[in-house]
Amino acid sequence: MITPPRRPRTAASALVAAFVLILLGVQSASARPMTPVDDAESPTAQLNGVAFAQVVVGRTVYVGGRFTTARPAGSAPGARTVRRSNLLAYDLDTGRLKSWAPTTNGIVRALAATPDGTVYAAGSFTRADGAPRDRIAAFDASSGRLRPAFKPRPNGTVSALAVHGSTVYLGGSFTAVGGTTRTRAAAVQRVTGSLRPWRPVLDGAVLAITVSPGTQISRPSRTS
Repeated sequence: MITPPRRPRTAASALVAAFVLILLGVQSASARPMTPVDDAESPTAQLNGVAFAQVVVGRTVYVGGRFTTARPAGSAPGARTVRRSNLLAYDLDTGRLKSWAPTTNGIVRALAATPDGTVYAAGSFTRADGAPRDRIAAFDASSGRLRPAFKPRPNGTVSALAVHGSTVYLGGSFTAVGGTTRTRAAAVQRVTGSLRPWRPVLDGAVLAITVSPGTQISRPSRTS
């Protein structure tokens, strides 16, 4: 069962500083853009594996993880089951599965979304919708189609994503992006995936990234 999204807490937002904050070993609820929702329980889609990431856009919940099938909220095991390869979307109010169904050949560990209708997925996969995509891919939020231009190509698992303006920040266990050295944290242009000059060097895997909106990006702070 997917744990339903909750209303973001004000205490979490108070922790955001005026720079990119990279947290090692800690998952951050404010690391991904979310639409405020009620604290009450919501119906959720059921899946046959594990959900590692969720992001809410409007009344749609996008989910990434490790699973191969899913069924709508309230359906009995084995009933109304459909194939979903590590990515799915469902209605926040009813738990009804959406037709949005991109595929990856490996685990999805992080999701992020943009106001213009793009959902970014990252993890340990090397293909998305049958096309080569090394550990990160971008999809249309409505159709699920793969964004063809976005190909950053990190050489190791990506476990964290955040979007700020025209930049996507990613963190994980990689040591290079597109053949250029980047030690576990990097920034890329959100449409083309081209590498930005931002290049912190970290000695441990990055599990979460938070970007403070409306501020100038500087060297990150690290919490172990």
